[in-house]
Amino acid sequence: MDERISTRVPAVRRLLLNGWVLDMAAGELLAADGGVAGLRRQALEVLLILGARPGQVVGKDELMRSVWPDVVVGDNSLSQAVADIRRVIGDPTREIVRTVARRGYMLVPAGGKAPADAAVGADTGAAHEPPPGLTRADIPSIAVLPFDNMSNDADQSYIADGMVDDIIIGLSRVRQLFVIARNSSFTYKGRSIDVRQVGRELGVRYVLLGSVRKAAHRVRISGQLVEAETGHHIWAERFEGDLSDVFDLQDRITGSVVGAIQPSIRAAEVARARRKRPDSLDAYDLYMQALPHVAALERRSNAIGLELLHRALQLDPSYVSALAMAAWSHGQRCVYNWSEDAGADRSRAMELATRAVNEAADDAFALSVLGAAHTLVRDFDRAEALLSRAVANEPSCAWGWNRLGWLHGYLGRSQESIRSFERALRLSPLDPINFNCWVGIGAAHYLEARGGETIRWMEKAITASPGARWIWRQLVPAYVESGRDDDAARGLRQLLEDCPDLTCEGVRDAMLYPEPVMQRLCAGLARAGLPLR
Repeated sequence: MDERISTRVPAVRRLLLNGWVLDMAAGELLAADGGVAGLRRQALEVLLILGARPGQVVGKDELMRSVWPDVVVGDNSLSQAVADIRRVIGDPTREIVRTVARRGYMLVPAGGKAPADAAVGADTGAAHEPPPGLTRADIPSIAVLPFDNMSNDADQSYIADGMVDDIIIGLSRVRQLFVIARNSSFTYKGRSIDVRQVGRELGVRYVLLGSVRKAAHRVRISGQLVEAETGHHIWAERFEGDLSDVFDLQDRITGSVVGAIQPSIRAAEVARARRKRPDSLDAYDLYMQALPHVAALERRSNAIGLELLHRALQLDPSYVSALAMAAWSHGQRCVYNWSEDAGADRSRAMELATRAVNEAADDAFALSVLGAAHTLVRDFDRAEALLSRAVANEPSCAWGWNRLGWLHGYLGRSQESIRSFERALRLSPLDPINFNCWVGIGAAHYLEARGGETIRWMEKAITASPGARWIWRQLVPAYVESGRDDDAARGLRQLLEDCPDLTCEGVRDAMLYPEPVMQRLCAGLARAGLPLR
């Protein structure tokens, strides 16, 4: 081992890092089986320096002077070392190795120090005080407490416990959430719960409570999501099913719970960010404020959201979620005819999405956005590989299924397109962007010349989000083909209010369907009065 490392760190200390152990005495990062992690020397040195001062900010200049004492290097060398650490220990959301804007980095061990005699990777399951900084986590944190067994038969508690296990696993796949491990959550089993106390003890913002009631061959599961600090209820739902296949029932309910929790927490986090003083906003707050603007899929909102995301990236250039969302914002400008330079926006979308995946190779949202970027440049094979990988990594990623739905549509696979959109809707039934799925389903019906279904789904979407006027590009031709010329003329007026210089040639450049479909769309728009060029 390099002598400069051993002289800079304390003699004895072991820190738990997401199942890994940082052995400060040996100067090594160890896996659960005792194997040594394959970190590059500079990355290991950075990690050891941070490990010597857990919970404290270590400045970038200090890190660079210590790790590269005789070499002049740029910030990229340090950023790459930190990215290597996060990749190896599985920290794509930067919960363990945190970026502190304009200052440096901070290491937050999971659960604090590991005792000297602790087994490598052991999880004692005891409730603990939150690690330094956990209550100020850069991502929302949640604890899923044991569900109450409301059945007369105490032996049926296995159903409740199995449900909680599945939900914890499902939520853990969501990279934008920090989820408390089962062993800590289950210390509250059978106890009277004070949600605010649980929040303080586990250092979480949100607590999921629930109950299971079994009667004959039926089971009813109730769940409620509570903001720990205030005790306010954010979401509540009830699910029922037949116990003939209990595992299938658990899978379906888990998917529904996880899908409902994600947008509920997202909305609560947006509200938290909006309550903060403008002079106290960090990259996370700016990202959360941008979300509803980007999700609106409206021209003016897109500009606002993109400006907020660029501010977030100025504070933290390696922020994966902000990189991915900014990439999609540039992509929106291309596909919805908002861009003044579509080529530049396509290139920018690809660049940002690629950076996001480089920072977190297995992040489902980042992979989905990179897949969308490849879709924009009509590299459909690469897009399909990325989107398939995204939903394989995180099966509950509704956004990944949404983008797969659009890709299948562009490739003329109408039934696969509809199935992907339906899955996205099942996974995230409360998502404010679901109108985009309804448009996609209508578009899939248009491929099969089912005018009535096309109109029904697209009217549903435009009613839910009237500001998303790009929808009229496909609804107007459907009206024309159905003989509803007055409705087509009305829709074209709406479209031109958003894009006054739009032409059929511009629509052809922005939309990605096969040529026969584009001919139908442009013929319908032209009949309604849209200029050819």
